[in-house]
Amino acid sequence: MTKFMPTDFRLIEARQPPLKDQYDEWLARVICYAFSVPASAFVSQVNRATSERLRLQATQEEPCR
Repeated sequence: MTKFMPTDFRLIEARQPPLKDQYDEWLARVICYAFSVPASAFVSQVNRATSERLRLQATQEEPCR
């Protein structure tokens, strides 16, 4: 499966790939859950009330041993 290209071939991307997508956000949530850390810093923005509730919930949870 060899592809032959001309020597002056240059790949020009139409647009840049996204730096963060929904999979990255989901993965950050899972990892933060595993370490009992609030995920609000790694996921899309939430309003202040939700953020405060998540922070309090994270501090009240006992870490896994």
